[in-house]
Amino acid sequence: MKEKVKNNWSKWIFFKDLNKLPKIPVVYQIRCLGLNFNPIPICRLKRIDKNGIIDIGHTVNLRTRMSDFWGAAGKGKPSYSHQAGVNFLKRNYKKLFPVEKLQFRYLSQKDKSSARKIEGEEIKKYIKKFFEFPPLNSQE
Repeated sequence: MKEKVKNNWSKWIFFKDLNKLPKIPVVYQIRCLGLNFNPIPICRLKRIDKNGIIDIGHTVNLRTRMSDFWGAAGKGKPSYSHQAGVNFLKRNYKKLFPVEKLQFRYLSQKDKSSARKIEGEEIKKYIKKFFEFPPLNSQE
């Protein structure tokens, strides 16, 4: 019998108190809020992404991964190892997406393999809906 992983995303979380996050395998999404704490819509090729997703990824350690993203994007230190965070910094996305309003949510997974698989599925769904990758998932 195939083990089923729950498909319940966490609530959206701001990048503070990262040391309280669990060290678990996950798929995650990052977005930014604008006025009135609503997601900033992003114009994509096919339609507008009303949820404003700027990155979709996976990791075996949520705490470390989000800390690495924040180190580059929030603290402005490109030495951190999260490529989306480095892209955020290099491309000066803070002009469009204020770092203090960045949020993420995650979907717990049983291991790295399932996290990678679900990440791929989430990216495929995004591409099917918008005809392109989320902004920070795109290649340099």
